[in-house]
Amino acid sequence: MNGGGLAPETRTHLIRGCERIVGPEGVISAPDERRVYECDALTFYHRVMPDLVVLPTSTQHVADVVRLCREAGVPFLPRGAGTGLSGGATPDAGGVMIVLTRMNRILDIDVASRTATVEAGFINLWLTNAVKRHGLFYAPDPASQQACSIGGNVAENAGGPHCLKYGVTTNHVLGAKVVLPDGEVLQLGGKIQDRPGYDLLGVFVGSEGTLGICTEVTVRLMPQPEAVKTLLAVFRTIEEASNAVSGIIARGIIPVAMEMLDREIIKAVEANVQAGYPLDAGAVLLIELDGPRAEIEAEAVGVEATCREYRCLELRVAKTEEERALLWKGRKEAAGSVGRIT
Repeated sequence: MNGGGLAPETRTHLIRGCERIVGPEGVISAPDERRVYECDALTFYHRVMPDLVVLPTSTQHVADVVRLCREAGVPFLPRGAGTGLSGGATPDAGGVMIVLTRMNRILDIDVASRTATVEAGFINLWLTNAVKRHGLFYAPDPASQQACSIGGNVAENAGGPHCLKYGVTTNHVLGAKVVLPDGEVLQLGGKIQDRPGYDLLGVFVGSEGTLGICTEVTVRLMPQPEAVKTLLAVFRTIEEASNAVSGIIARGIIPVAMEMLDREIIKAVEANVQAGYPLDAGAVLLIELDGPRAEIEAEAVGVEATCREYRCLELRVAKTEEERALLWKGRKEAAGSVGRIT
């Protein structure tokens, strides 16, 4: 579906203005090139092509483009990597799309305070890779972790499998630089926690760009756990797997992650990535524990006992990091495998 259809003179004015701000290489106006921005990862729903795509490289660029759109009376919206499923990065009726993928630098890593500041287009997994040598990691891990941007995570308040223990994006964002709808640049929060005043940062996280455009983010980093144990529990039915989930929580055990996949998703995943999930299972639970080694060994005994209590057919434990990564690859690729379901 085409965009809102700007008047020719307005379109020309915007193209020239945006080219002055970000350079000709940062403006996409050809229909064929704009088409890739008409949807997010949910490709079969709500396809609307923006009238113009702009790729800034600085907060000042974003502010200047916003002011230009405001003066012209043209709607605008931000977009990160476009990996979301909620339509937050897609236009309703054309307008100017401000894509932040070229703003992808690390601005600061403070090991002492366990914080990092990155531009909004920085990829989620890149952050954990960048701080791994310091014994740290960034906890929110959406399924699209290898491709999604930190700015997009902030806009959507993204979570991921490990949010069960560590929480979602809002629990890890300490500060953000944002461009308001009038082009004003505002710094919300920062490295220092528990600042006085209203929690405007908390309001901003999850607002899907409706309150402004996030250009820089300061996040909390976590120390890498001493040990990690990943288990795959196989069940005959979804009901039995669900009862096991309730039983584990009732024991007072909070895994770092606990994900369920049903038979149809298992088949789709195995056809796609061969993660080793049993095709005859009615459901599987992917359970991960982390923390001090003695603690997770004790918790693993409780998890196994609970799964057996609820008729677990098989319980596998990942013995190597490669086995763990393969089990999680299946879960991370689940959404992308749905197209194989017939």
